[in-house]
Amino acid sequence: MFSPGFGHDTIPDFHVGGRHHDTMVLPNADIGHLARIIGNAYEAYGDTTLHINHQDSITLQGVSVAELRAHPHDFRFHG
Repeated sequence: MFSPGFGHDTIPDFHVGGRHHDTMVLPNADIGHLARIIGNAYEAYGDTTLHINHQDSITLQGVSVAELRAHPHDFRFHG
């Protein structure tokens, strides 16, 4: 779970999709925000960076943008 103002984090072992997938809980957003986050995700060297806002980002090591787009249910938002 991430709270507003968490900064820049890296997750080395996030599992996308499948029976034992991980779930990421993000701060204050709606489904439109999720579409923007995944739509603007940046992939480099096999890792994907999600820019949550101007000061917060999450890099998922070994995860492709295509995997994230195929499994948007791996994300939850809290208010």
